[in-house]
Amino acid sequence: MVIEDDRFGQAMEQMFLNDLSMSTEIVLGNTVGAAITNRRTLGPAEASIMQITASLLIGLALVAFLWPRVVAIPLAVISVWCAISLAFKALRLRSKFEQSGKP
Repeated sequence: MVIEDDRFGQAMEQMFLNDLSMSTEIVLGNTVGAAITNRRTLGPAEASIMQITASLLIGLALVAFLWPRVVAIPLAVISVWCAISLAFKALRLRSKFEQSGKP
């Protein structure tokens, strides 16, 4: 669907951004991303999230340095799991479109 009314498009964009700012699922990603890119001012509420994330990353780096297999094996398993899942989904999608006669 294409909407060519600029005012309506801007209103929808603002509603989306408001919804996005209220969602709790992506607060961590937004905070860490904002801290890394310096794209907005962060307040005291974000300081604890950044401190916890920094501690977790330092811990992960330390474990990866001391025991690389502890990180490599789970990462390999997750990668294979994701690859198999994506491959099955691709096959189902391709089969669905081939059955419908669409390219």
